[in-house]
Amino acid sequence: MMGVKTRRCAWPVFLENIVSQYLQCLLVSLKKIKTKQGAECRLQLQNDITAIKELFERFMTHRQMQQGVEVLEDMHSLFESGEDFVSVPCEKLRRK
Repeated sequence: MMGVKTRRCAWPVFLENIVSQYLQCLLVSLKKIKTKQGAECRLQLQNDITAIKELFERFMTHRQMQQGVEVLEDMHSLFESGEDFVSVPCEKLRRK
């Protein structure tokens, strides 16, 4: 079993790595998402956020888990603001 101190340190790092990889895949594949699939993409992102929360809430405090998925929720909010608005900021993010 993992010690309490190790658990407190390890799970946030695991979550951070998963979120980072998820965002990288999302940004890389954003050009391939057609406008008609935008709603589908937003729904999938919301479902994935929920699944990640459900998985990690067993191993982390609610506050740690919320901080870890905050960037995904921000990305979801950005997508909700409209497809026309999303393409420009994401293109800039991809270049950085």
